[in-house]
Amino acid sequence: MADTVDPYDFALAFFIAALAPSVLYLFFVLTRNRSGVLPLRKVLSMFVFGASSFAVYAIVLEGIVIILLSSLQLATPLMSSLVVAPLIEEALKPLPVWRLGRKALAEVDDGVVYGVASGLGFAATENLILEFQALLGGGMAEWLRLSAIRSVSSTLIHPAATGLVGWMIGKMSVERKGVSWVLLGYFGASLLHSLHNYLAVDFWWASVFLAVSVFALVVRRVR
Repeated sequence: MADTVDPYDFALAFFIAALAPSVLYLFFVLTRNRSGVLPLRKVLSMFVFGASSFAVYAIVLEGIVIILLSSLQLATPLMSSLVVAPLIEEALKPLPVWRLGRKALAEVDDGVVYGVASGLGFAATENLILEFQALLGGGMAEWLRLSAIRSVSSTLIHPAATGLVGWMIGKMSVERKGVSWVLLGYFGASLLHSLHNYLAVDFWWASVFLAVSVFALVVRRVR
């Protein structure tokens, strides 16, 4: 039995641990969409938007806001986790769905699917970053612990929150509801995100329960 771990095998395991949960959850949601076949290219573009440009924008914007708050002596870890991150991330993740709007949303459920796809892409990038930090700071044991928890907590709360906003965008685009519905979805998603982050500090099991429950409720909209 080998005494050392092959670096290539470990790199593969690392990327699978970070990305596979998002891919599997996206596949699950797509299998539920029986009422119509969404263009796979558009679904994947939502995933890529969430994973790349919008994830980067969130990191940059959060950094700028924290710097501004620090200059006012208002920056704290709780402020960042419970206010700054939820408000910025839940505003950015649904942007590609908003951009589609009436052009591509034939049904309200389409907004849910596209929102979930963007949220899962965002979660995949966040997993890569935070799990790598855990590996550097706490070694393999901490990486394994965090990867296991995030695979069913943060990886689900992001698509659940963005799916909620996507649902409201779908209502606005298809049912001609007012933009107030989207704002309601945005603040609801931000509140859920903030509550999840609060629970994750000392009650990780509660954050997992919240993420799974909200994800299940949002995905029930997909038929």
